[in-house]
Amino acid sequence: MSVSSKERMEAANYAYRLLYYRERSRSEMASRLGRRGYAPSVIKDVIGDLEKKRLLDDGRFAALLIRDIMRTRPSGLYFIRSKLMRYGVDRKVADKAISDIESEYDEFSAALNAAEKRKAGMRGVNKEKAKKRIYDFLLRRGFSKDVVYKILGRLFS
Repeated sequence: MSVSSKERMEAANYAYRLLYYRERSRSEMASRLGRRGYAPSVIKDVIGDLEKKRLLDDGRFAALLIRDIMRTRPSGLYFIRSKLMRYGVDRKVADKAISDIESEYDEFSAALNAAEKRKAGMRGVNKEKAKKRIYDFLLRRGFSKDVVYKILGRLFS
C-alpha cells in the first residue's frame, strides 16, 4: 500500500467517524481534514467520494441544521442564514433551504414565545429596562426589527 493510498484511507476513516456523530457541510469536512494534516489532493478525493455516496450533501445539512435550530433554539431567519454561512454552506444552497422552510416557519410565534419566556424571568425589572433587554435579546437571536417591534408592542401595551 502506497503512502498516499494509506493517507487517503486514514482520511476517509476519519471522515466517516466525523459523520457518525452528525452531518457535516462540505466546507466543514474539508476544514477538519485539513486541520488533521491531510494533503489537499487527499481531502478533495475523500470529499468527492463522500458526495458520490451521498454521505456529504450541503442541501441536506442545511435542512437538518435549520430543523434543529427551529426545534431547540427558535431564532430568526437572519440568525439561521448566518449560522449556515459559518458552517461554509454556499449562499445559494442556504437561501434555497431557508426559502423551503419560510412558508411553514412562523417567525412571529417563535419570537413571541422566546420573548414571553424572557419577560417571565424579569420580575421586578422596570418596564423600560425589560423592553430594552427583550429588544436586544430578540435581535441577537436574528429576528427582524419589524417582528421585534410587533412583539414589544404586544408584550408592553
